[in-house]
Amino acid sequence: MAIPNPCRRVSYPRLRRLSNGPCGCSINSSRWGLRAYTFLICAVLALGVVAHTVCAEEPVAEPSPLVASFHVHSTVSTGSLTMGQLAERAEQLGLDAIVLSENFILQYEYGLWPLREVVRAKVNLPSVVRHGIDRFLNDVKETQIQYPGIVLVPGVEVASHAFWTGSLLTGDLTLND
Repeated sequence: MAIPNPCRRVSYPRLRRLSNGPCGCSINSSRWGLRAYTFLICAVLALGVVAHTVCAEEPVAEPSPLVASFHVHSTVSTGSLTMGQLAERAEQLGLDAIVLSENFILQYEYGLWPLREVVRAKVNLPSVVRHGIDRFLNDVKETQIQYPGIVLVPGVEVASHAFWTGSLLTGDLTLND
């Protein structure tokens, strides 16, 4: 009885062929593709079973409430306490997190009509832009290291800069952003 050749030539005219197979024969790409696809599916299933077994051994913790304070300002913008003082106060109050909402920029301009460009006042209040964005983020990082029990979430509040042009007298008063 003759042993069948595993690398026998199979003819599928519509399928692309790869040459130089393991026995010097032509390998049908769909046959090897099917084997690779089957191996890939088996590997993914095996990894899934292992991951499920490992994860199933660990008990799932019950969700617990996160006590946080939102929309908090520090001395970076209009607050009266530094980030360190805020974190210390949060620990005293039993908070888990502080969500900072520093002012991105606080700048107001006032002008007298009709000489608005000549007679005007500009007011700049403390903000993240004046403090420096990198400095602000570095302050958050340093405070987080000092107070690891408090989660500090850096954030800014942004207000559009709106101004009026035109006149009530001429009826072309326009709000610009």
